[in-house]
Amino acid sequence: GISFFVGQASKMQVTSTGVGVTGKLTVTDSGADLIDLTRSSVGTYRLAISGSDAFSIFDVGASADRLIIDSSGDATFSGKLGIGVASPDNALDIDSSLTNSVHIQGTGSQNLFSYHDSGGVGWATGSGTNYTNLIYLDSSNNIRLYTNSGERMRITSAGNVGIGTSSPNSGVKLEVNGLISANG
Repeated sequence: GISFFVGQASKMQVTSTGVGVTGKLTVTDSGADLIDLTRSSVGTYRLAISGSDAFSIFDVGASADRLIIDSSGDATFSGKLGIGVASPDNALDIDSSLTNSVHIQGTGSQNLFSYHDSGGVGWATGSGTNYTNLIYLDSSNNIRLYTNSGERMRITSAGNVGIGTSSPNSGVKLEVNGLISANG
């Protein structure tokens, strides 16, 4: 191999297995194509900084940008993204043991988050595991709707609807526990 020294310290080594750098590596070029990473069985990916100061990972074989981060920090991703998933099937696949895998935070006091536990999955508003409103699909395929932290309506897997009850009678399609008002 070949070694490059600064003073008495080796800073770069070139061997039959690759290149090793001790310290900071700076690559400077006046063009956009800075570093090509090639693996014969996979292809070539290019790390580049464009004229608009965007960083990109470019798939040379497919002639397509896979990731672009512009100068304001906004990112564009092309393809499928898996978080905790080795081979995602959808645009975004998340596999997590956390109760709240996805959290969407706005400027107000309510946040939207995914909710799952051993009994089912849903979407909720609130914070942490303290939800105030929830749409929940349980393990028996019942849809439950919660407001103000309490179950208000349930649609069973058989299609029966209960309002004010968590176990609507199987003999009727609609059961209401409370007063009903109808105008017509």
